[in-house]
Amino acid sequence: MRIKILIIITIIIFIIIILITITPILSNKYIKSEIEKANYCEAKEDCADTKTNKCQFGCNVYVNKNEVDRIRNLINSYDSKCEYECAYCRDVECENNKCKPICPF
Repeated sequence: MRIKILIIITIIIFIIIILITITPILSNKYIKSEIEKANYCEAKEDCADTKTNKCQFGCNVYVNKNEVDRIRNLINSYDSKCEYECAYCRDVECENNKCKPICPF
C-alpha cells in the first residue's frame, strides 16, 4: 500500500513539473496567435500601437484599435524577465488588411 502511495505522489510531482515547464511556451504561442488575429484593418485609422516592449513580442505591436486593450493586457500578463528598449514608430499603414508600422530607421 505504501509503495502505491509513493508511486502516485511521484507521478503527481512529475506532472506538476511538466505543466510548470510548458505553460510559458503555451502562453507565448497563444499571445502571439491572438496578436496575429487582432492585426486587421481597412484603413490606417483602424490601427493602434499596444505600446508594449516585453521580450518575446517585440516593439511596435500594432493591432486593430478595437483590440488594443485586450492585446496590451495579454502581453502585460506574460511573465517576462526583460523588456526591449524600443524606438517607437510614429506612423502606421494598413497594407493588405494588416497594420504595419512605418519606422524612420
